Amino acid sequence: MTLMRRSLALGTSILALGWNSFASSATPPSLDIEQAHRAATKARSLFLDDARRIAAVDTFVRLVRIKGPSGQEQSVREEVQRALTLAGAAAVPARTNDPAAPAI
Repeated sequence: MTLMRRSLALGTSILALGWNSFASSATPPSLDIEQAHRAATKARSLFLDDARRIAAVDTFVRLVRIKGPSGQEQSVREEVQRALTLAGAAAVPARTNDPAAPAI
């Protein structure tokens, strides 16, 4: 739970950095990824070293940048799956005996 809170705090900080640059001008939001990387290396983690914290930030940024227009859920799913696969995630098949459960 603590790791999740810290990850959420880091993600919120990244979004705030992007929002601050957006709020001050009419240009699209930008993110100083080097600043986000520095923040990641200063964050504490029981599980991730500096390189993996930076990789987690990069994956988070990649995920929040996915465009998701209505009706394009399958393409968004594929993009999320691609980003998570690049990060080293593996699909875990759902197991159920319920014939009414949706297929994944």
